[in-house]
Amino acid sequence: MKALTILILSSCLAVFAAAGEPKKIIFVCEHGSVKSVVAVAHFNRMATEAGLDYRAISRGTKPDQEVPAAVIAGLKQDGLAPSLLQPVKLDAIEARAAQRIVAMCELPGEFAEDQRVAKWTDVPPVTVDYAKARDVLVGHLRELIADLQKHVAPARRGYSSGASRRAISSPMMGMSRRSWRGSGMGFDCAKTSRIQAARSRASGAE
Repeated sequence: MKALTILILSSCLAVFAAAGEPKKIIFVCEHGSVKSVVAVAHFNRMATEAGLDYRAISRGTKPDQEVPAAVIAGLKQDGLAPSLLQPVKLDAIEARAAQRIVAMCELPGEFAEDQRVAKWTDVPPVTVDYAKARDVLVGHLRELIADLQKHVAPARRGYSSGASRRAISSPMMGMSRRSWRGSGMGFDCAKTSRIQAARSRASGAE
């Protein structure tokens, strides 16, 4: 009985934890330290301002050891900072969990037919002209944000990031835990645990 109670509580916690996670978008460039880093910084700010329940991460196919100083300086002028300072290699398992993948370089063959992949091949070198590259990226990002907004219910648009997370990402569509229990869509974890504990005391089970 005790094991069953623990399993039920663990399942409840997993449901609520998953409901609070934003959808993931992966930006990929060869070294994972330049174009993808700039794209992520600007995307996350734009997504937050738009109230979208998406967050981006940068990845590389052949990652560098660090983010170049020119990239950090350019982002600083824009009032931003890199989400990471040590580039990370694109991981197939992580990629499978992403909603979208934006490639600014050649991807491994396993992604060749992946319908989630968008290719931005017109982004100029960031380290040569940061402002020019940033402007091209921001243009693409505006189109991406507009496309993502098409998949958001009209009644939910304009919410803050936290509100969007509860209303859009959650399988209960923004319902509170109390209303969810009363809707017949789930069960009361606390009540179930009390019942299991009472049964255990009555039977003398551990």
